[in-house]
Amino acid sequence: MTNEIKPPGFFFTWDIHYQCNYYCTYCFLHFEPETSCIKAKYLELQEWVDIWESMYKQYGFCQISITGGEPFTYPNFIDLISVLQKWHTFEFSTNLSWDTDEFMKKVKPERVRINSSFHPEFVSVQDFINKVLFLRNNKYQISITVVAYPPFLKDIAEYKNAFEKEGLGLIIFPYRGPCDDKKYPEAYTDSEKDFLKKLGVSIGVEANKELYETWVERKVVREQDTICRMGQRYAKITPNGNAHRCCAAVHKDWGNLGNVTDNTFSFTKEPLLCLQRSKNCVCHKAMILGEEDKWLKRWDSIDKQPVTEKREKAV
Repeated sequence: MTNEIKPPGFFFTWDIHYQCNYYCTYCFLHFEPETSCIKAKYLELQEWVDIWESMYKQYGFCQISITGGEPFTYPNFIDLISVLQKWHTFEFSTNLSWDTDEFMKKVKPERVRINSSFHPEFVSVQDFINKVLFLRNNKYQISITVVAYPPFLKDIAEYKNAFEKEGLGLIIFPYRGPCDDKKYPEAYTDSEKDFLKKLGVSIGVEANKELYETWVERKVVREQDTICRMGQRYAKITPNGNAHRCCAAVHKDWGNLGNVTDNTFSFTKEPLLCLQRSKNCVCHKAMILGEEDKWLKRWDSIDKQPVTEKREKAV
């Protein structure tokens, strides 16, 4: 076990906006008004470039996971990433509904990872697979997720089989939200829980086990005095530019770190108490002090630092 953190030593989740070209029945934005009402800042491309170049100058290259909403519907998004990739590495949570030709012309595969979300209300499984394979064959790292929305359970094993036939794994997110006047994941029946657990194990993707144990079984319970590096090494940015220390924070004031758009943002100088117990946090990626070997696998870098940088190890 080691406490050394090699570059990238700093990580962000950036909810760039909550607009989306899909309108999925199970989207959290339908039943979290405190989240959906957060207004995005639609800055000019150069303004965002200046902000993230400043981050690079302060912290070196960072890994930035961009989600929403649908990130690719943000104005000039691909052009923005084409500039920022010289300083940072990126992950995108996306429905893949965008122009792959423009993306491949402007964004290098070694600088990004794509977390694709399959939404069967809007696209067929075969059309989605075709797009995933096209990107994979062009050397882009890509994973696939699906939400275990109760009405989907009867088909989810078939989705899994369709992806596996093409050598593609599947990450299953337990549903968290209302359905038929019930609250999930608490409302999953014992048979549904058993089905999801066995299905996740059969896929052989470690994330399935962690998500199930954290969100459904609530096995991940930390001591009251557990110390976490989130806030010191990590920030969650909401569409209005506000930054928080916890990856589960959106409309909640969980360790405000300032705002990235008005030059008030800063990481904490020291690791702080984990918020899981005090705030009922459902984070499964906490950066627990002394467990770096474990959580760095979850926050692993895309590949290697940009060619523009010859950094020493992160401080």
